[in-house]
Amino acid sequence: MLSIAENRTATVLRRGLFAADEIGWVAADAETRAVVLGAARGRLTRAHETVPCLGLLAAHPRLRAAHRIRHFGISQSAYWRAWDGEKPLFADEGAGPAAVVFLGWRGRLVVGPHATFAAELGSAVLLAAEDVARLAPVGPTGPFLAVRYAADAPSLPVPDDSCLWPQAWCVAG
Repeated sequence: MLSIAENRTATVLRRGLFAADEIGWVAADAETRAVVLGAARGRLTRAHETVPCLGLLAAHPRLRAAHRIRHFGISQSAYWRAWDGEKPLFADEGAGPAAVVFLGWRGRLVVGPHATFAAELGSAVLLAAEDVARLAPVGPTGPFLAVRYAADAPSLPVPDDSCLWPQAWCVAG
């Protein structure tokens, strides 16, 4: 695997990175917690720290493998119920590749003049560092989790691949 500094991957869409059943409870939990935390509009910053299921998603091994990242930490994250492009995707400027993981089916994202990505539940747009600032929505887009990775952030533990599936206690037997 490459380090973040060596990763020059072009921006791509990874369809079906997460199964609808797998990501469905994450979307429901994130929505509920965002409302409770007062993020009725706009972004919920540091989402990977304030919403546990989004922390699992941000550090998920499939995102790490898709970006071909060996060592990574998270410099920023944001949960967007709907993004219209009026505010920047992240609260602060930064460098490093990013990912947008769709938790719903609403909207499209555009990077540059030729790349448009439809929001597809469980899919992720993997953004090269230079494309993050060029990202724009076509109409309100969301809900989604946006994560920016950084080599200089503390390394995150990598959860098990099955970490997003609901625990046995919440599944009717």
